[in-house]
Amino acid sequence: MGFKNLLCSYEVMASLLVQVGMLREADGLLFELEGEGISLENHEIFNYLIKGYVDMKELERSFFVYDFMRGRGMIPLRLCYHVLVNLLVRMKRTELAFRVSVDMLDFCGKLNCAEAKTLENLVMLICGNRKILEARNIVKKVLPFNPEVSSFVFDEIAFAYYEKKDFNDLLSFFVEVKRVPSVVAANRVINSLCSSYNVKMAGFFMQELENIGFKLDEVTYGILIGWSCREGNMKNSMNYLSLMLSEGLVPRIYTYNALISGLFKVGLLEHARHILNEMMDRGTPPDISTFRVLITVYCRSRRFDLVKILIHEMDSGGFIELSSMENPLSRAFTVLGFNPLNMRLKRDNDRKLSNTEFYDDIGNGLYLDTDVDEYENHIAHILEESMVPKFSSSFRKECSNNNLKRALVLVEEMLRWGQELLLPDFSMLVKQLCSSQREENKIEEKRTE
Repeated sequence: MGFKNLLCSYEVMASLLVQVGMLREADGLLFELEGEGISLENHEIFNYLIKGYVDMKELERSFFVYDFMRGRGMIPLRLCYHVLVNLLVRMKRTELAFRVSVDMLDFCGKLNCAEAKTLENLVMLICGNRKILEARNIVKKVLPFNPEVSSFVFDEIAFAYYEKKDFNDLLSFFVEVKRVPSVVAANRVINSLCSSYNVKMAGFFMQELENIGFKLDEVTYGILIGWSCREGNMKNSMNYLSLMLSEGLVPRIYTYNALISGLFKVGLLEHARHILNEMMDRGTPPDISTFRVLITVYCRSRRFDLVKILIHEMDSGGFIELSSMENPLSRAFTVLGFNPLNMRLKRDNDRKLSNTEFYDDIGNGLYLDTDVDEYENHIAHILEESMVPKFSSSFRKECSNNNLKRALVLVEEMLRWGQELLLPDFSMLVKQLCSSQREENKIEEKRTE
């Protein structure tokens, strides 16, 4: 009773307890001494405690020891920082992880690969919780020592700002750190700017990114061209097309479709066919979507003679199979999604009240006998969609037809064109993938039998 051990004796006791895994007993001894006003200066014991508790996934105890060390002005080993932040990230304790990571960056300087990866995961977690300022601060602290920060980090920050529609802060961040997002992330922002505001604002954003090293691809230009067409600004569309071609980029088929619709929208129908010729001259063969747009344009302007020519071209190109007895015009209406039985071209024989909408080659007055309002609305919808493609509807159609390969291609296109895969579509894709896997398993089982 009343005997006092030397300070080094307590250190030996605590070290032995830690080494044999008796962590509770070790920190019980340490904190009992603290209560008696005795402080051990052996940082190594506290570091072992933190790492030991992390290994046991006892988060609260490990963080308690960490807090105790920092409260006494002790600096944990960088290994302790790393394992503790890693555990906090895996347990999604965002605020605590951010706090420890800031400490870590203040004392550790350059990070190794494992530490950098942990902080990248933390930034993604923080962005998912919409704490963009914290993510931004971490990246700013990391960059001076680790300039090779993964592009995924910058994309996550871009997506987080995109969710908030805070495009000014997004731009200021990239200008400040002199880094750019990937083309996929940038395209989503540019598409959103066009949709929410206008092409002019999107163009300004793009130019600022270009100033710090961003390179547009053919899809970026395609987004700007498509939205310019929708705004009826064909001068803008042609300027972007010229820039794209001057950089050696080949327009995507969706861009050509947008130009055809855009030219028709501003009354330049005679140039629509030139776009088709331009496509083929540049090595981009038209697909059924291009013919569908051209048919829509000519149906809207009641140029049914040209519609018939297009149908025969589709037949000779292998896009459709037209029987010798089939009416080309009826097939055209089917391609556009109409019921051909409800669509009739009639000669106007009423001398009192003329219904003539257009004339054929020999001067007969003709009109389209159908629900004209419904017809016009459907036609307008096709043209609007062709200017800014909406991949989700095509994706759902391919999933419904069990065409998984084509559906996956459309998902990739959707993301490249700055469009999001919505939760219902994602669920549909997962179901298709699971169903496909089950079928493959059944086939494999039959083979083994």
